[in-house]
Amino acid sequence: MDKQKINAEVLGALKASGDAVISRIPKSILDYLEKNCNKDEIPQYDQTKTIDDVDISKEARTFLTMLKLQYLCETEEEKEKLMKQIISNNWEIRRRKNETTD
Repeated sequence: MDKQKINAEVLGALKASGDAVISRIPKSILDYLEKNCNKDEIPQYDQTKTIDDVDISKEARTFLTMLKLQYLCETEEEKEKLMKQIISNNWEIRRRKNETTD
């Protein structure tokens, strides 16, 4: 997938999350996203929906998950829970791939 499109999706998701979330992301990352996206492609996500309920690429979801892990989790407990979810999801993906190749 095109990096500019991924960056636009991430930026759109962050903007839909509101100022409380955006203020916790380093300015250097926000500047990077702004400079390296096609501004005509920034989606306008419905603020009432979660990231799981919107059409967003796997790459943008991964980027957002890493931002959440690095900047939005407030406690080590939250980070650990998210890491366990990531690991579980990766195992599930591998299991499904193995099922389809058998």
